[in-house]
Amino acid sequence: MMIKRNWLGYYALVLACLLASCKEEIQDTVAPNISIMSPTTDTKLWLDVSVKAEVTDDQKVASVEFYLDDELLGEDTEAPYELSFNSKQYEDGKYALKALAYDGRGNQTEARQEIEIFNALLKVEVEESYLKNGEEEWVVVGKTNGELIESFMLENGKVYRVDRPEDFLDEEINIMRVNRNEFDDSNESIHIWQHQYLKPQNWTLKGSMYNDDSIGSAKINYYLEQNESSNISTYNVSRRNWGSVYYENGITEHNAMLKIAEVPARAFTYIFNRTNNEPPRYNWITSIELDKEYNLTEEDFTPMQLWQNISLPLNEVVILNIRGKYNNSEVYDVYWRSFSGNVSSISAYVPNDLFEEYKYGITIKNGPVLYYKTSSDKPDNLYEIPQVGFEIDDNSIESFSALVDYEADFVSNLWRYRYRTDTELRNVYWYIDSDVKEGNIEVQQMNIPAEIYERYSLIRDSKNNLSHEQIQFFNYDGVSSLNGFIEKAYDAKYEFNEFEFILVDSEHPEAKTKENKHIQNPHDIIMRRFFNMK
Repeated sequence: MMIKRNWLGYYALVLACLLASCKEEIQDTVAPNISIMSPTTDTKLWLDVSVKAEVTDDQKVASVEFYLDDELLGEDTEAPYELSFNSKQYEDGKYALKALAYDGRGNQTEARQEIEIFNALLKVEVEESYLKNGEEEWVVVGKTNGELIESFMLENGKVYRVDRPEDFLDEEINIMRVNRNEFDDSNESIHIWQHQYLKPQNWTLKGSMYNDDSIGSAKINYYLEQNESSNISTYNVSRRNWGSVYYENGITEHNAMLKIAEVPARAFTYIFNRTNNEPPRYNWITSIELDKEYNLTEEDFTPMQLWQNISLPLNEVVILNIRGKYNNSEVYDVYWRSFSGNVSSISAYVPNDLFEEYKYGITIKNGPVLYYKTSSDKPDNLYEIPQVGFEIDDNSIESFSALVDYEADFVSNLWRYRYRTDTELRNVYWYIDSDVKEGNIEVQQMNIPAEIYERYSLIRDSKNNLSHEQIQFFNYDGVSSLNGFIEKAYDAKYEFNEFEFILVDSEHPEAKTKENKHIQNPHDIIMRRFFNMK
């Protein structure tokens, strides 16, 4: 008996299977979604590092691969997708952390972010000209509980590294610099800068921009009007070596020797003369030649142009400084004035078309308050007056606490010891920098290592004799904490644009006190943008 085959149904079934297969191929072309959840981007990492990724797919995630640059760290095939690796197997530095997710059809997606492996607690590069004659400096690294980790004495041109102990997992450390400068046998000062609760740091201690060495001089003669004063600044462009001379009123003829520190062809001299009633005059001499004499007449000086009239709040002392950028590179002083007494207004002047852009700095001192600001904008023509104050609970350096009513990136408290006689002057300045957390400041003195304590008798003399002298409020552009400021301040390539500084003298006789603990600033200080000028 012959069985009749249903060819139509057979082909229909085959076609349906083929269509279903094609449909499955077409639908599964969607790659997984992946994000690296930990660590976050630009994070410093040390010891064992945990990496976590969040992955989703419209079908099913097959696997996730983790890479450090192009090196495969490992693979995870089940959620949660994570792994750990020992960062001490790699050199300190910046890396690309990558996570690559696959689904069952081979679709893939990559997530990446920059991280920094930093198993050192601190790296310090000391430039060749950082320490001068008669100057010594130490760096001390400690735990936030006061326990010492390491200390060392600096030498020019060297690089230092403090490694993280294997059993130390804390994110924060304390760092202290102790700088001792002996000017002569009877004049000595020690500055101590203590930074609290920092993350691991990479510092460059910059050498001086200036050099006192001289290869010779040139002579300049010029005329001054009666009651006119003069400033002469001689610069060497490549290393910014300089010398500055100031002449008092009443001298009508000058014979000045210009100090030259290096190749004469790179040197130039800037002169500005001023009176109280007329715009100041300036002269600019380029390419100063060694042993040459320059004679200037009154016609060689050009009047400066008025940049801004500035109205001021009540004050005791005002200092105005204007700097100009020359040849799109270095910045130089072009105008400065100081005033004492209750000055209600001052005028800022700049040379005509000589510099490409200007920055100014203004200092106002009034009672217990010193206020400083810098800006690349024009000075304000009128200052408004806000208020700042604080209340000290405990002003001992061993354990200091205070309430603050002003928002600052960080605060620095100064304790000072002074020994002064007719023949001797010795000072210890101990600054402790800290964040302001919810209006509170709490700091604790770090212990001085025995080798430093024994080396300097002045530190031993200051023990139990340090008195709280100032509280300083700082705001910088691009900074929201002490740690953020320190990272940028010790970066040789970074330059702050905005800067503000308010200092209150806690020992000033006009400072308001309550039971010797409460200090309220009775004066008001403007709060605006501030610019650092190098």
